[in-house]
Amino acid sequence: MQSYLLPYHVASGEKIVMMGLKNIIGYKAKGKTQTNPIVWNNAGQWVISGGGKDATDSNEQVAAMREFFEETGVDFRLRTQLEYYGFHSTIITKLFPLRSSSPDFSVTYILFEDWEGMAQDINNNIAAGRFTDDELHEVTWMRPDAAKRSLGSPQVSTNGWMRPPIHDAQSKLTDADNILKIQMNKPWDWFEVAIDNLP
Repeated sequence: MQSYLLPYHVASGEKIVMMGLKNIIGYKAKGKTQTNPIVWNNAGQWVISGGGKDATDSNEQVAAMREFFEETGVDFRLRTQLEYYGFHSTIITKLFPLRSSSPDFSVTYILFEDWEGMAQDINNNIAAGRFTDDELHEVTWMRPDAAKRSLGSPQVSTNGWMRPPIHDAQSKLTDADNILKIQMNKPWDWFEVAIDNLP
């Protein structure tokens, strides 16, 4: 299961969400420097921070917070980090099924007051290399409609499978029909679903 964390802020009735610009290649994953560069999934696209739930994660919320920490250097598993950015009292985790009744991905939503300070700290962490995985180039805040317009092609094809990562391009050829199906499959875009379901 994939778990994502979407920080958001509300001012004068308007919501904004944090989006990250994905690096194309990276040299650091799971805290280890890699000999060869990694081509990240969703390379060069605006994304919501997250990734796969590990066996050590007790639940989807913990998985989302761990992934966020690995990518940004900010650890919301620590109450002090939550409070530092003006965390509101509720953390909401929603499970989303794609085509079956079992959930395929989760999104943890956290409402913050100090949204500007958070983005500045995360961008400073990224610039200084204070992260476990060098997946993100930068973060920024966007209105939900702008965030949805910034998304690349959907991450899930019509049959529920993720499209092959870019680094598989030499071993797999995706035919034009499948490419078209993936691009036409807007209702199943995980990031768009996450943004559409903001609390």
